Amino acid sequence: MAVGSLIGAGSSSEPSPSRVLTMVNRILIEDIRRLGTDRHMTISLLRRLDDRRFAHAGLHLDLAIYRRDRQQVELVKTEGMWLGVTEAIENHLQDLVFEVYPGDVVLLYTDGLLEAERDDEPFGIGRPCDVFADAGRRGDADVVRTALIAALAPWQRADDVSFVVLERLGSDEGGRSAR
Repeated sequence: MAVGSLIGAGSSSEPSPSRVLTMVNRILIEDIRRLGTDRHMTISLLRRLDDRRFAHAGLHLDLAIYRRDRQQVELVKTEGMWLGVTEAIENHLQDLVFEVYPGDVVLLYTDGLLEAERDDEPFGIGRPCDVFADAGRRGDADVVRTALIAALAPWQRADDVSFVVLERLGSDEGGRSAR
């Protein structure tokens, strides 16, 4: 099941993340049946619509956005359906749009980040959001990345940890610029 290839192929001709995931789900369901397994996939698919707006669909972890103008982290809920659960997911998926302004930083992450443990305590969502907010106030995407890696270092990880940090540079039409 090469889901990444399916998403890439579907995204090249279909601008809607929810419709791409619906197509991928149909193929995934066929593969699951053929293999005789009981699997599912959590996923969020993002698409850049323009300089400010992103559309997303699927069901995975919240998206985290450091809002430079407010100096705080905003969590954007993902709402939808996991892939591979049922054939008919069209009615459970919709393209949701969020905006990113100059200086804002977006954090995408896997559950391995939240599930890291130390002394039977999970890293959780609060710690990365606190680190994200503090690092966001001090700098750019590189500062955020470095701070998250340092904060996670003493924690034990049983699962893979992946995260992507994106920063919106430049200014918008209203003349608002980053930092």
